[in-house]
Amino acid sequence: MVEKEQAAEFLLSGFHLLLSLEHPIHVTRQTFIVAEPFPFEGISTRKLVIETAYYNVITAYGADELIETARRFPAADSVVVHSELPGLSSESLGRVRQIIGDKPIIYLSSTGHQTEDHVDVVLSSHDPQLLLGKLRELFGSADTQNVVRMRRKA
Repeated sequence: MVEKEQAAEFLLSGFHLLLSLEHPIHVTRQTFIVAEPFPFEGISTRKLVIETAYYNVITAYGADELIETARRFPAADSVVVHSELPGLSSESLGRVRQIIGDKPIIYLSSTGHQTEDHVDVVLSSHDPQLLLGKLRELFGSADTQNVVRMRRKA
């Protein structure tokens, strides 16, 4: 049993974890950059649905911010881009593609049709559950059994 003085306590998704400081572990989850117009009504439904499914979300509210966010977080697993993102262009998507390499770019459109280059998947922007289903298809489920992949640091 690990003594509390030799451990750190965390609350993660409703689970109380007591982690040994002598044997540190890294906790990782899939992380997605979600770029969409600023949600004036409050929190983004897409962000809420994705985070509720135990994925990490980093948000951007304009094309320039998307490019900067991709530069700052190149290890993100995927980028989700709404077609109405302010400043979005084929050029800005091309810059994001250069930064993230072959990681999927998911394009959300009100019509469900692709109008931009550099995207891998096109989905309707009206159904956040459709997006969540695609993320699960591409990256696996992040349910309570697989919320985190824990690895002991060698």
